Order: sequence, then C-alpha cells, then structure tokens
Amino acid sequence: MNYKLYFDSVTGALHTLYAGWGYKISAAAILTLLLHKHAVLFYAFSLLVFLDWVT
Repeated sequence: MNYKLYFDSVTGALHTLYAGWGYKISAAAILTLLLHKHAVLFYAFSLLVFLDWVT
C-alpha cells in the first residue's frame, strides 16, 4: 500500500472539508431554523399573533 498517496489524499480531503466552513455553518443554521418542527410552530404562532393584531 502506498502510504504517501493515502496520506496526501486524506490531507486533500480534509482541506476541502475545511474550506468555506463559515458558509457551511451559516447554511446549516438557516436550514435548521427553517426545517425544525418547533421553529415551524413558532412561525405559525407568530403569524397567528400578527393576523390577530392586524384585524
């Protein structure tokens, strides 16, 4: 087994995973807020309160 090629491949993969971590974390946070069950219930409740306030 060519260990140098293996370690070079692992290092390259880790560098690729590390690149753009800020964008990846931001996208994950936004998706979590949009898709989380409790967040959806909170959005629905906020809409209900807003509609009650408007009418």
